[in-house]
Amino acid sequence: MSNFHTDADLIRHYAREFMCDGKEHTAADVLSYIHQVHGKTGVTGEPLDYRKVGSAFQNLIKMESGDFVKVRRGVYKRLPHSEKYAIETFYSTIADIVARVENDINAYLADNFKLTEYPDNVIQTFRTVLKDVYALLGKAVQIMAVYEAKQREADSDE
Repeated sequence: MSNFHTDADLIRHYAREFMCDGKEHTAADVLSYIHQVHGKTGVTGEPLDYRKVGSAFQNLIKMESGDFVKVRRGVYKRLPHSEKYAIETFYSTIADIVARVENDINAYLADNFKLTEYPDNVIQTFRTVLKDVYALLGKAVQIMAVYEAKQREADSDE
């Protein structure tokens, strides 16, 4: 008796298991693995084929929130958690740093002195810090743009 309700459930389970190495794998690799460990027929008794694997992967990509990505037509990859976490949080982390630095500077200026009372070296330090943080934020935007472009390119291969 199978623990799976549908062929898609079965394929997703074995795809997760097989792709835990974080390497790129073709739909054929995944199907071959499933045939070895489960057999050539699914829960419904029908043969498991490439069409079902492709459909299950489309669902995995949507359901798993970035754990799985389509590299190109018929090729998929499971991202290690740390890579997924870095991609999802990099921009927001930099944006949080920028906001905190800006808030700290504004609070310091408001609570202590008027801007004209600051020595030039303190004002220059504030400007340098903000410039560096905004440069990091710009790099984060570039990284996210490249990642999103690759995802769109992979999606358009269908």
